[in-house]
Amino acid sequence: MNLLFVHDHKFYNNKNIFYSTGGFPGDIWRRYLKHFSYIVVIGRELHNRNSGLVKSSIEKVKFNLIKDYKSPLDEFSNSRKIDKHIIDSIKKVDAVIVRLPSILGFRAINLCKKINKPYAIEVVGCPWDSYWNYGNFRGKIMAFISYYRMKKSVLESKYTIYVTKTYLQNRYKTTGYSSFASNVEINDLLDNYKKNIIINQKTIFGMLGNIDIYYKGHEIVIKALASIKNNFPDFILYLAGNGNGKSINKFLKKYDLDNHVKILGPLKSGQEVFEFLDKLDMYLHPSLTEGLPRSLIEAMSRGCPALASSVGGIPELLDDKYLHQPGDYKVLANQIKLYARDKEELLLMSENNFNKSKDYEIKKININRDKFFEKFVSSF
Repeated sequence: MNLLFVHDHKFYNNKNIFYSTGGFPGDIWRRYLKHFSYIVVIGRELHNRNSGLVKSSIEKVKFNLIKDYKSPLDEFSNSRKIDKHIIDSIKKVDAVIVRLPSILGFRAINLCKKINKPYAIEVVGCPWDSYWNYGNFRGKIMAFISYYRMKKSVLESKYTIYVTKTYLQNRYKTTGYSSFASNVEINDLLDNYKKNIIINQKTIFGMLGNIDIYYKGHEIVIKALASIKNNFPDFILYLAGNGNGKSINKFLKKYDLDNHVKILGPLKSGQEVFEFLDKLDMYLHPSLTEGLPRSLIEAMSRGCPALASSVGGIPELLDDKYLHQPGDYKVLANQIKLYARDKEELLLMSENNFNKSKDYEIKKININRDKFFEKFVSSF
């Protein structure tokens, strides 16, 4: 059986070999190839980038991408062309998996219904959180539109799998069969990892994520650290991830933190990321929107004490006392002062985080996911 996978993800085409900024490494397709013999991928196509990418192309996966239009108006004017592209692909496969939220995904669902093609939905985030925190008026209008479109799509879906255990399920209910399987899969979890907590003269903080994306919350951390720098022992903040850092550098100059922050650039997944996390005294994750954050769970799997915002599925990972409301840099600053140099508290955070990360071992996640896809495949 052949599968069509639809999402808004932007793939980079380099001589018909396709790459991702990290969200879709080649190994991700193997979870679907357990149940389908061949996969066609519809996403958005970009060119002319050679750094900070991972290879997404593997055997038995074909990319049939759509042009990444420059504006919503440009895309709207090409709606017929886009729909034809999608429905032509739908007709050639046995089933469709749509990852939401995504504009192409919503289109695919409507087209599947028209020709009665079996489809399942993967819910990986909340469009309300994403658009509302986008920072402009258009984003807030899109938040309302996408939120209700998503609610309707998921409610009517016969098969839905969520990346969270409760958060997205409560916000986007379904009347069909549903399950939970995080997109975060920990492959290299040690049996008895124990982080070596040492209170050094200089506290090392760290963040993972694209430094040019506003909703990752880098400004929140910078404001929090700036507010306590005169009353807190020496510290350094390491920022790892894609991006040119122009906006970050403006904030650093504004808050006089140039000497306290180092931008590392992108890290390779696996050992390079783990080595980065193992150097940290505390991991910070102040996102304005999330589904279930991979980087936070990876940090927890290395025993990193962590502070984070309370968005998305993060409250499923950390105790309330380690959370702050999105954008509340003052609470984050107080938490840093309270916990970052308390050895007993850091040891407790480290142990709890490592133990919680065990829920995301790949073997455990795969059991739920495989059961879901077996049930979906058996329905047609």
